[in-house]
Amino acid sequence: MSTILLIICIFSLSFQNVFKKQYNNKVQHGVFCFNAIASFFALLFFLIPVWIKGFQFDSKLIGYSVAYAISYILALVGIQLAILWGGFGMSSLIFSFSTVIPTVYALLFLNEKMTTVMGVGFVMLIISLILTNSDYSVSGKVSMKWVVTIIVAFFGNGMCSVIQNVQQVNFNGGYKNEYMVLSLIVVEVLLWGIVLVKERPHIKESFSKGVFPAAACGICNGATNILVMVLLGMMASSILFPAISAGGIILSFAFAIFVYKEKLARKQSIGVVFGIIAIVLLNL
Repeated sequence: MSTILLIICIFSLSFQNVFKKQYNNKVQHGVFCFNAIASFFALLFFLIPVWIKGFQFDSKLIGYSVAYAISYILALVGIQLAILWGGFGMSSLIFSFSTVIPTVYALLFLNEKMTTVMGVGFVMLIISLILTNSDYSVSGKVSMKWVVTIIVAFFGNGMCSVIQNVQQVNFNGGYKNEYMVLSLIVVEVLLWGIVLVKERPHIKESFSKGVFPAAACGICNGATNILVMVLLGMMASSILFPAISAGGIILSFAFAIFVYKEKLARKQSIGVVFGIIAIVLLNL
């Protein structure tokens, strides 16, 4: 049963970027509107358990929720624009590397020690970054705006994990669902505010052409979070997170190569393999 749920989790994680790509193919604007719709559907997954168990509130959660919401928006919007302006496969790979941020945080501030395995993982991560960006005959179309957006997405996604970690440590593992509900409500308020100011002329088009991929992306996001919580009770995190990360990268590159017909040079293909191994090692 755990294997089936793990496979579903990997697919739900990878399909989030697939639906972003699908939206980008239909609509060249309305990125904030897309993510506002997606976040609403993700919010529903956390509202259900809170509605069943009751909502417990602590005013100290507000600061964490706002910080998480900002990082969450940067990650969502950043990766969607990176996919729009660059390659699906390469953007997904570098986005997955954001695992290194909470790892570094744990080493610097949580007194966790660098192990030999983690050291090897960091080295392989650097090698992967060098190899995947070494052949400009394939990746020459990469622009500065792609570089900026993938960096924003990278740090935004990494900081989401850091803030979640800090919140859980400071609240002794409590308020998981309440924290996510508050965070996603802040996300909704901020995103719809930006939509009304920046994307008002495109709202109708975003809904008519993009409501399905946006809703599907949000459902996948919520499903991924729920499945991770369920699987943590069924298998060790040292097995779960490397499997999800590596599986997500492999599936994303399968889509990039076989569905979107993106080409990789030999060095970049080797870099992808190094990246998968690095992700696994950094999560052990």
